[in-house]
Amino acid sequence: MNVISTKLGRLVLEAAPFASGGAGEVYRATDGGGATYCVKILTKQKPGEIEKIRHMTENPPSSLKAGWGTLCWPIDLVKKHGTGGYVGYVMPMALPGSVELSNLTNIRWPGKNPPPLAAKLDRTSANGLTARMLVACNISAAVNRIHQLGCVFVDLKPQNILVSPTGLISLVDLDSIQIVAGREIFRGPLGSPEYMPSESYRMDFNQGPMIEPSWDLFSLAVIHYEILLGIHPFTASPKPSIIGCETIEDAIRFKMYVHGNNRSNLEVIPAPHSSINVVPSELALLFRRAFDAASPSHRPTAKEWGEALHQAARGGAPGLSKAVFAVPPPVVVRRRVQAAAPAPSGSPVRQSNQPWTPPASRSGSPNPPPVPRPASKSDDMPGGCWVVIIIVVIVIFAMMKR
Repeated sequence: MNVISTKLGRLVLEAAPFASGGAGEVYRATDGGGATYCVKILTKQKPGEIEKIRHMTENPPSSLKAGWGTLCWPIDLVKKHGTGGYVGYVMPMALPGSVELSNLTNIRWPGKNPPPLAAKLDRTSANGLTARMLVACNISAAVNRIHQLGCVFVDLKPQNILVSPTGLISLVDLDSIQIVAGREIFRGPLGSPEYMPSESYRMDFNQGPMIEPSWDLFSLAVIHYEILLGIHPFTASPKPSIIGCETIEDAIRFKMYVHGNNRSNLEVIPAPHSSINVVPSELALLFRRAFDAASPSHRPTAKEWGEALHQAARGGAPGLSKAVFAVPPPVVVRRRVQAAAPAPSGSPVRQSNQPWTPPASRSGSPNPPPVPRPASKSDDMPGGCWVVIIIVVIVIFAMMKR
């Protein structure tokens, strides 16, 4: 396939995309001089999407590269050869040899044959944990740059960040960020529930609020925690007396940070969380501010994170416990509770891999977060019921034999 860019001319796309998603397909493309780019073909264009990308191409950052890495910012809209409508856009390639950040946020590098970068970032070695701090520092610098531009990621997550073999960062999927252009707001789709802050459950998205940078700062802190400790900061099992806290999204909603004010409500805290005691204390304090702050405005900024991580890396760090990270990750078993009432007719069912939008109440205002309630004795089956059931089964078998 060939596409045409006003700025770059004719671009030849490879036969198959190297990445794809709900919004489009991404191809490697070559211009007439042999330079390589990425072209994203928008398979499901949304209203206003082309206008948003046009604004981005006409108002790019002064530089797409910095000491921390690169921004894969749209360069130009593209058309199919011989057609009139725009079908997507062209952007810079990510840094060579880059891998998805999600490889680093797991408790162990996935796959049987991890690349050399995995050994370089081994949490159980002092050099590896220090290298992870520097990667997190680069991510902080990249997020700070986006915020300086007046933009908000909204959907900041490991899948939108690539890491090069030298630890530099490429930010991708930037067409989904929120941009303010005068009185117009080009909105971004809501993010993934595991990276959305607790205030998202109290917002009325029917009114289309502008998302504040503090939203990203929650997501950024979650990513940093996962990079350093290999586990989500809200992964734990609540006590049996707590009802309605069954998922990570619920735990975020109830502010159940494992090292926070509600720690006493948790019954099982997986072992990797204990490594917070090995992480430099200034970082542990930033995590506490990010997840337990009384107001979103109190969360550490990307600049604060960058400075603290850089300073911590300069001081060096001991490796994390091999006893914790060499064993299979603990499985958090959550207590089964009574099933909720069925959804009203016509209510959409969200797939687990789809972006989530908090539902609105019938009055149009957002539903308030539920308050954890103690389990009632009626939730358990009375002991005498088992005796009756056994007797009934015996009688049935006796009648069948006759």
